[in-house]
Amino acid sequence: LKLVILSTQIIVAISLFGWILYLLQFPLPHYFSQTDSFYSHEVYYLFLVNQTSDIISIPRFAGMFLEPGHLGTMCCFLLHIGGYKLSKIGNIVLLLGIIFSLSLAAYGLLFGGFCLHLLFTNKKGGLYICTFLLFVVGIWGISNNYNQGYNYLNQKIFLRLAFEDGEMAGSNRTTNFFELHFERYLKSSETLMGVGREAYDTKADTNIVNGCAGYKRFFYIRGWVGTLLLCSFLITYILKYKSNYTFPFFIVFVVANLIRDYPLKEFWFFLFILAIPVMNSKKYMI
Repeated sequence: LKLVILSTQIIVAISLFGWILYLLQFPLPHYFSQTDSFYSHEVYYLFLVNQTSDIISIPRFAGMFLEPGHLGTMCCFLLHIGGYKLSKIGNIVLLLGIIFSLSLAAYGLLFGGFCLHLLFTNKKGGLYICTFLLFVVGIWGISNNYNQGYNYLNQKIFLRLAFEDGEMAGSNRTTNFFELHFERYLKSSETLMGVGREAYDTKADTNIVNGCAGYKRFFYIRGWVGTLLLCSFLITYILKYKSNYTFPFFIVFVVANLIRDYPLKEFWFFLFILAIPVMNSKKYMI
């Protein structure tokens, strides 16, 4: 686990160095890559730049991951495992990775995970959380008023938290094309085992799950059987190693995957497998 954390911190640090040069418009060698039907990148060797209009207008740091949200979530996991100790340089690197990612999901996980960590591991956690909330409210107030609200923090983070017609403005996990198929899927017999590999297609206009994420996508592909098997494992695993350190991380992991639906991706799943028993150990020091 230490090796995984240290390796990620080093890679993120190297990527951040390259990213600063990029922001300073320092000429760097790069090439274009059509990663798949959804992703296309400018590969700068030290980091990737996701080629969408939003990211081109305002650069977001993705490091070595396909998109900023992936990097931000991974950094949130590792920062949580490290106990949010900013006295360690590696944790500062992870925090900078989250900040530069400009990812709403990562910001939410950082805020929620930190509050859970304080609540479960500190007797004065409630007081610290209130102080932290006041700090966040202050940041919101400044961003809401600075330049009459026309700034990135307000436009791309806080305004996305607003609810419109009962749904959060920033909730864009699925496409209308997917939602149409998902409604049909719920009424079919395929819900037992899921659609499986048939959900994927190399063509962007026929790939149902193209550009989608979240629990609906996971359930669409794996059905009731796959979903219940995963939930049974996660619950059994956390009950075996339940503690004031592991339970908050379990919640952070579940919430992250409700957004991303990557619980079986190796870079997150193996981290969960490694971290939970280590965090439950008496030798665990944060």
